[in-house]
Amino acid sequence: HLITTHFHSDHFGALLPVVQKIPVKHFYDKGEPGPEQEQRSEWFRTLYPLYQQATEGRARTLRPGDVIPLQDQQIELRVVAAEKRVLGFSGDIDAAAPGFKPAPPDHSDNGRSIALLLTWGDFRCFLGGDITYNVEHHLVSPVNQLGQVDLYQVTHHGLDMSNHPELIRAIRPVVAVVMNGPQKGPGPRTFAALQSQASLQALYQLHFNTQYGEQGNAPRAAIANPTGQESGNYVRVTVDAGAKVMAVQIGARGASVRHPFN
Repeated sequence: HLITTHFHSDHFGALLPVVQKIPVKHFYDKGEPGPEQEQRSEWFRTLYPLYQQATEGRARTLRPGDVIPLQDQQIELRVVAAEKRVLGFSGDIDAAAPGFKPAPPDHSDNGRSIALLLTWGDFRCFLGGDITYNVEHHLVSPVNQLGQVDLYQVTHHGLDMSNHPELIRAIRPVVAVVMNGPQKGPGPRTFAALQSQASLQALYQLHFNTQYGEQGNAPRAAIANPTGQESGNYVRVTVDAGAKVMAVQIGARGASVRHPFN
């Protein structure tokens, strides 16, 4: 199964060489290829035909409420947002409401990103793609569609236009992992919101962000590529739903750190 959350180059641009090395049986995306101004860009006109070649036109369109049919039926992977539509909400994402002052409308494809909730027994993992503030708000207010989350793949590389503090407080993550770059996330506001979250046992990052120094990053031991000299280390999370514990490992040789959850 391969899900393309939205059509920005860092999310679908290298798909063709990936599927040439790793067989993919099922492709999914949100259907619409993005705003017209982005479709006119050189990068989109170059990369989208390669995406179509990779998927052979077989991508299934996902909408909120859809469940990805996985082989292990004990694991549920549910779509909670896509194309600025949110599970359990039928109004205007960008409209003001009592107690809610929306951010300026996000007209990029980020706000239209697919967001997913994975559950396995009592384990819950939220994968928000690149959704932004107004979508995040409606996922947790007035009804929290996500519940308490054990593993939070920090949204949008940890950028501050996403990761609404309201959402972080609502989902109460146990472990958070930032899929960031050396100069891309986590933003100062996102980092502060995570650090102040009492439920959080640990924050992990793919890269040390050189813009923010030691005080604006997770401890280097929790960063997969802390110096910039590494050859692409990863963060691996394994879950024992029965024992209610996650194990986080950095790279093939890193120590495994256990994090219990409820």
